[in-house]
Amino acid sequence: MPQHRIKLAHTIEFKIRTVEDFLSSSETRVSFCEGRAFSRSALQYYEHHLDEMKLAVQDKKRAKKLTVGGSGRVSPSAYVEDELCGWIKDERPEERPVSIDCIIAQCASLLPDFIDGKTDSAKRSWCAKFMRRNGLTIRRISHSGFKKHPELLALRDAFACEVTTVLMDDFLDAAS
Repeated sequence: MPQHRIKLAHTIEFKIRTVEDFLSSSETRVSFCEGRAFSRSALQYYEHHLDEMKLAVQDKKRAKKLTVGGSGRVSPSAYVEDELCGWIKDERPEERPVSIDCIIAQCASLLPDFIDGKTDSAKRSWCAKFMRRNGLTIRRISHSGFKKHPELLALRDAFACEVTTVLMDDFLDAAS
């Protein structure tokens, strides 16, 4: 996920800054935490892991910027996942439903070597794991919203035409 979309409190830099502020202050741990609405146990945990967090921030890999723990394994698609998350979140305000097939097609356009040679079930499995890692869900068109049924059908038809046009222009060879 792009850095500007991550909450500040979830970054390691924030945790390091909080511990350093505590260490430089003359307050007790309880008064420091009460003044900042911060958990005392969280502060103790971050203080204990301060050296690990400082090393993690110095590491330039994307996976190490977001979390201290983990196996250290980086997904091969990690380099396009930020851009892919941004694309998905930019499609939602325009009320364009993003399906699993759309996500796979967008990933194929961003990182063709990653998708080539994989079976359809492997692509769908990757997409499910990608969505789980980033907290994404598929939003489907339904009749239970504020819009009436004919408006949803018109939206669906416009989206289907757009997807068909993109597929014909970008993915399918006109000669075949």
